Amino acid sequence: MMIHFITGNSEKFKDARRHFYSCGINLKQTIMFVPEIQAEHANEVCKKKAEYVSEEINHPFFVEDSSFHIPALKEFPGVYVKYVLETLGTEGLLKVMSGIKNRECYFRSCICYYNEKKEKHEFTFIRDNLYLTEKPYRSIHGWSQLWNIIGLSDYGKHFSELNPLQVSALEDKWRKENPFTQLTDFIREVNQDDV
Repeated sequence: MMIHFITGNSEKFKDARRHFYSCGINLKQTIMFVPEIQAEHANEVCKKKAEYVSEEINHPFFVEDSSFHIPALKEFPGVYVKYVLETLGTEGLLKVMSGIKNRECYFRSCICYYNEKKEKHEFTFIRDNLYLTEKPYRSIHGWSQLWNIIGLSDYGKHFSELNPLQVSALEDKWRKENPFTQLTDFIREVNQDDV
């Protein structure tokens, strides 16, 4: 089975391809212009992108989007996280948070998948129990620079301060819950039902 991942982000595609390949599903990167609406969170953007792509191609495909939210700032920056990082940066974001006690934050990730019958399926993952630290920490390879300023509420510390067992357990938990895993589990279940 071949599924098209509509993305111009080669790193994101490589990560996804490794995961899909390990599940016996072939993934192809397809780069195309997709209009991006202004919205409050990833799900809205993802749905609209998928609707557009469904009019353009006839193969099974999915689109993915994510957003970052700070409840104390009325869910800012939401889908505008890339722009905020390019303009304010992580240091600027910490300055905006100066004096604010509630430092809770979370990521929302969404995948919209269309199968060969053009049936839409949506998968969402919210990575919560996070907070903005008071200062930046060392970077975490391969992740957004946001992770330099995000702590883990369950541990009361930054990711870089966790021991290897804690890191492994946390990454394993997130891997099991993320939308890529939700999608591959769904595809394998549907294919098994068709056998």
